[in-house]
Amino acid sequence: MKPFFLQDSLKFDLGLYILEAGNSERCVIGYDGVFWETLRRLRIERQLSQQQLADRLHVERPSVTNWEGGRRLPDAAMITAIARVLDVDAAALLSKSEEPGEVPNVLLVDDERIILEGGILVLREALPDANVVGFTKPSQALEFGRKNPVALGILRI
Repeated sequence: MKPFFLQDSLKFDLGLYILEAGNSERCVIGYDGVFWETLRRLRIERQLSQQQLADRLHVERPSVTNWEGGRRLPDAAMITAIARVLDVDAAALLSKSEEPGEVPNVLLVDDERIILEGGILVLREALPDANVVGFTKPSQALEFGRKNPVALGILRI
């Protein structure tokens, strides 16, 4: 497995870097809070407590607390469930802009093409309102990210 260093990465719109090691352990680095701010704002606008949102999502309240506190990020399936409960497009949770119609870019990088293709299908199903793109090399993702805003990046090499 090739090591991936933070200086080789780019800052996504969310200020989020997700690095996934070969042993499937994930670590989140550099989270600046755009997702949690959007989640919290939407929850409050809908007059839901953290407990009420957690109940509707069938999770414990600390999960919502961790998402809103920027300590954790839900997976793609949970982002879809949150969007459904809050009655917004999943793209709205991943976008800095409050303007409807903005399509966030979601990157998936995996050096195994078969896993990459399967992952893209899963992400497109979970996040139908996002532009999901895949790359086999981190350098390709970096080049894309330098030219396009990226809402979420998932790296597995």
